[in-house]
Amino acid sequence: MALSSLTGLSLVSLLSFGYLSWDWVKSGVLENEPSIYPQKTFQLRTKSPPHIIFILTDDQGFHDVGYHGSDIETPTLDKLASEGVKLENYYVQPICTPSRSQLITGSHCIQQILEAVLHCHQMGVVHRDLKPENLLLASKTKGAAVKLADFGLAIEVEGDQQAWFVFMFLAGFAGTPGYLSPEVLRKDPYGKPVDLWACGVILYILLVGYPPFWDEDQHRLYQQIKAGAYDFPSPEWDTVTPEAKDLINKMLTINPAKRITAAEALKHPWISHRSTVASCMHRQETVDCLKKFNARRKLKGAILTTMLATRNFSVRKQEIIKVTEQLIEAISNGDFESYTKMCDPSITAFEPEALGNLVEGLDFHRFYFENLWSKNSKPVHTTILNPHIHLIGEEAACIAYIRITQYIDCNGMPRTAQSEETRIWHRRDGKWQIVHFHRSGTSSGIAK
Repeated sequence: MALSSLTGLSLVSLLSFGYLSWDWVKSGVLENEPSIYPQKTFQLRTKSPPHIIFILTDDQGFHDVGYHGSDIETPTLDKLASEGVKLENYYVQPICTPSRSQLITGSHCIQQILEAVLHCHQMGVVHRDLKPENLLLASKTKGAAVKLADFGLAIEVEGDQQAWFVFMFLAGFAGTPGYLSPEVLRKDPYGKPVDLWACGVILYILLVGYPPFWDEDQHRLYQQIKAGAYDFPSPEWDTVTPEAKDLINKMLTINPAKRITAAEALKHPWISHRSTVASCMHRQETVDCLKKFNARRKLKGAILTTMLATRNFSVRKQEIIKVTEQLIEAISNGDFESYTKMCDPSITAFEPEALGNLVEGLDFHRFYFENLWSKNSKPVHTTILNPHIHLIGEEAACIAYIRITQYIDCNGMPRTAQSEETRIWHRRDGKWQIVHFHRSGTSSGIAK
């Protein structure tokens, strides 16, 4: 795709690309990609296209457009370069003077988005990350024009080609989970239709303030999307016109070959005959819907953050219980080699056998391992009761518990011993080791 063609983006009111880097495809990365990957695109990408530094544009046309290494006259860019500014690290703030400030409906809002998407598709660009967060308003005034932003995941395609794209293999799915299309989740070849699927999700949100697909579990969310499992529940959808729902259905068609295109969507009655069929919902109501959605999204983020922290907390506690059980298993089996691997060489301990003295190092414990257990030792069974774990930062933890030890004495009689134990674990190089333990109870020689 000729870089000069991107100047046409000003015609569809794209506010600002900020910094667009196309060099995420490093040289040689594509060597192992499927042969279906278009050869012409392969050649284009391996030539390391120049960085697109910035595009400033509004309804009146572009102010300045610059490409690093291009032949286009770029006075602003040239001035920056002459001043020694590192262009690849340069960002600009959006500047816009919208030419209109009339109130617009949800229909007009999605129309502007579709016009931007259509132009991108005509230029051979697939955005791949359309979502409300990437829709900007030209100003804070009512009726401000809607702008499309953040082309960080955009890719180039030729015509209506469907292909596998390297980004999906390198870093998982390209895009945001709730807006991914079924073909992306199926890891099928994909192209321009993925943007129309995302437009359908956006339109759904614009009209009612919540997304069509939602689940706290990402796997179940992906199953919903792949099945196209959404509906129009009451009461929010009762006042939405059938034409709006029809457009959403056409955008959220599972088969990308049957999904509506941007050009077709712009001709849909809900868009093209807005004055007669579109809802009279005030633009401010559309904004309110977005505010509600963003509030839900922020709350969801806070909930997920708390859930993640709680889950990590629980996982670490289970990890401490597990290594403690492994340590006690090594003791029960008389496995001094495994025991030493789980103990710091300078381990300290208070235990009945030491008669109240603080023991340091492993020599004191070695005696019991070498003399108490033999090949003819009777089985020993140990149970941990009521474990309590205190996490001390990221790399330390304390566990306290009651230990019940069942064994057979020298006379063949079953015995049970109880002790109260506290162990301090410290993680070094990803490996947990005991640095101190304290054991109370009777001296049995069984417990270490």
